[in-house]
Formats: sequence, structure tokens, C-alpha cells
Amino acid sequence: ISVLCAKSYKRDEYANGRDMADSGVKAVIIQASEGTFYRDPYLHEFYDGAREHGLKIGFYVYSYCKSIEAIRSGADWVIDKLENKEFDLPIFLDLEDSSIIECGKENLTEQAIQFCFTFTKSILPLCSDISIPLFIFITSIYL
Repeated sequence: ISVLCAKSYKRDEYANGRDMADSGVKAVIIQASEGTFYRDPYLHEFYDGAREHGLKIGFYVYSYCKSIEAIRSGADWVIDKLENKEFDLPIFLDLEDSSIIECGKENLTEQAIQFCFTFTKSILPLCSDISIPLFIFITSIYL
């Protein structure tokens, strides 16, 4: 495995950066939040372990947001929770939850744009490699 996704329910597998590096992991995508109400309680632990052992780091946000205002608020909330952490890989915005299908394609597209805009204003200076794409979007919603 060269890249893995670290989230709290897999904490025992991913908490040790040395074990990750020794098993061949080169990069980790760390769950930052789900909307504006949940920050992975092991975010800092995953981050510190990965950074200490030279792994590349990215983050992902799972969104339940149904409005432009909510996604902006969610992005601001996540920026605050990342507490100026540096990253080497993109921020992934996961727009796959079935509860947001009703928003429609245009609204979800605008949410993604606003998420990018909000993050770019605050977090661009923290990106250690400006040549990487800043955002990647994941969706399994078929509209």
C-alpha cells in the first residue's frame, strides 16, 4: 500500500507513523471532518505520526452540507480544526452521502466551488508543494 486513508475507526491500524512507513505506506489522507459537527478525534495523532516519519499528508472532508452557506461554514470550521497543519497532498471533498442528492447537480457544483474558494483564501500558504492539485472531489451520486 502506498497511500491509505486514516480515520478514527481504524485508529489501531494507523496511529503509529513508523508502522505505516515500515509497511510501505508513502502517503496518508487523514479524515479531517464530517460536515461542521465532527472532527476526527485522532486527527492530530495521525498527523503527528505521519509527519514524524516522513509520510506525505493530505486531508479529506465528508460533507453532509445542503447549502452554499453550510459548505462555507463547514470549510471555515475545518480550516480552524486543521490548526495550520502543513500538507503535501490535496484536500479531498467527499460529496457522496445520499442525504445530499436532493440538492441537485448545480447546487453541489456550487458547493464544491465555494469550498475551494473558502479554503484557498486561508490554507494555500500551508501547502508545501504548490504544484499539487489543491482539491479533489469524490462523488458517487448520480443525478
